[in-house]
Amino acid sequence: MTVTAGTTTAGGMDRRTPRVVRAGMPAARSVLAAAAEEYGVCLRLVALRVTDTETGRSRIVDVPCGATRAAVCPPCAERARGLRAVQCREGWHLDVEP
Repeated sequence: MTVTAGTTTAGGMDRRTPRVVRAGMPAARSVLAAAAEEYGVCLRLVALRVTDTETGRSRIVDVPCGATRAAVCPPCAERARGLRAVQCREGWHLDVEP
């Protein structure tokens, strides 16, 4: 493959950028993980196969992992913590109805 002057890659970086400079740039995976955590999106999506019972067609659906520990998935853990707080406020933890 030949590269002409000024050719850019998908990331918008000139192909003539030295390897040392490219190595110092953040990896795409870490940038995506930081953006997902900032916006409260699950970092560890689980792929599930869903089959339509009428047509028999199946497809893959990504669902949140549902982790309850912040060390595993901070957005899912925060969502679970909020849900537990609501459940306690509503009295789900009581043995008898109030």
